[in-house]
Parts: sequence; C-alpha cells; structure tokens
Amino acid sequence: MENILFIEKAKQLFVKIFIRKRRWLLVERLNFANISRDLLPLFDELNKVGLVESGRAGLTNLSEAIHLLHVPSLKLVAKKFQININAGKLDICRKLLKLSQQKNVFGATNATRMLQVVREHLGPCYRIVENVWRFFNAVFTLYSPCDMSSSLLLDQPTVNLASQLLYIMAKELEADIADAMGRAKWTDVYNGALKARNIFLEVDIEYRLICEAIPPHLRRFTDLWVYTR
Repeated sequence: MENILFIEKAKQLFVKIFIRKRRWLLVERLNFANISRDLLPLFDELNKVGLVESGRAGLTNLSEAIHLLHVPSLKLVAKKFQININAGKLDICRKLLKLSQQKNVFGATNATRMLQVVREHLGPCYRIVENVWRFFNAVFTLYSPCDMSSSLLLDQPTVNLASQLLYIMAKELEADIADAMGRAKWTDVYNGALKARNIFLEVDIEYRLICEAIPPHLRRFTDLWVYTR
C-alpha cells in the first residue's frame, strides 16, 4: 500500500513540474507540501523510470549552472576561485565564465572543475527529459478538447496530424526565442531566428501555396505563420 501511495505521489510531482516551463529545478527551492515534504525520493523515482534527468549527469552547461546559483552560493564559488565577491551577481557570473576559459600551464581550462564545484553548491536538481517533455506536450496539444461539453466533442486527432506536429515544433522554437529574449541571451535569440528562417526557406513551394490558400483566421495555426512571425 505504501509503495502504491509513493508511486501516486511521484505521478503528482511529475504533473506539477510538467505544467511549468522545462528548466532545471532545485529540489530545495520547491514547496509541494501537499504532495510530500521530502521530494528527493520522488525525484529519484522519476529519474529511475526515465522521466526526469539529474543535474549530476545532465547539467553540463557551465553558464546555465552558474546562473542557477543563489547569491550566497554564487559568492562562495567566486571566493573559491579568488574572484571579488563584492560585485553584483551578473558581474560575478561574467568573471567566473571568463576565468573558466583561461588555460593553465598544461593547456587545460578551469571549466570542468568549476562545473563540479557549482553542482556541489546547487545540490540536487532535476528537469524533465526533453523527449518526454516533447511527447507529452504533443499529446496534450493534439488531444485536448476545445469544447468541455462531451456531447459536442468530435475527437479527430489524426486529421492533418503531420501539419499539427509541425505547428507544435514551430511553437516550441518560438517559446525558446521568447525565453532567450526574457533572459537577454541575444546570441540564442539570433540563432533561434536564423533557425526559423532556414526552416521556412527549406519548405517546398507546394506546401507554402497550401498554407497561403488557408483563410487568415486558420493560417495563424500553421507552422509557416509562426516562423514568419
């Protein structure tokens, strides 16, 4: 019975983190007391079945890891690498990243060692596996009813399935660009826009003409409309 309850709580936790934006979540910052006061065993269970990935293995981007740190932890990391801790958070982050690229007498950088130190200060962190997130996102997009009245619901998720999946991919790219803009990551914004442009230009003329023939109020739900926007 206890094992069944444990699995149910793990499912509830997965739903909670799925409805958030996919990003690294620090266990110590989460407060889901209605599920459990100790979330770590639940995350371990989700990790075991392949639904979430652990920061110990998946968090390999040093810049992303550094920006996850609380200011007190960030200053401890900076102090360890002999960086002035009296500066602002962004300044400390920039100095740490700059230091990580400097090479020692053996030609190696500090990046690997610094990432290890940052992970230690972050503590347990997890995020949903990308393929899992994409799968559930596609399922909810394709199968969610537009009308809550079951008597009026006509479920035809297989109609134009390919075009619907293309639309989902376009919306994901749009969300990534918006997120990068919000965090002032202009290189990522540029790369995202360039990717959208390249995808648009690679579309064959026949598919483009089909999209252009669709009424404007429906055309906005095509992938080409999203890439153009």
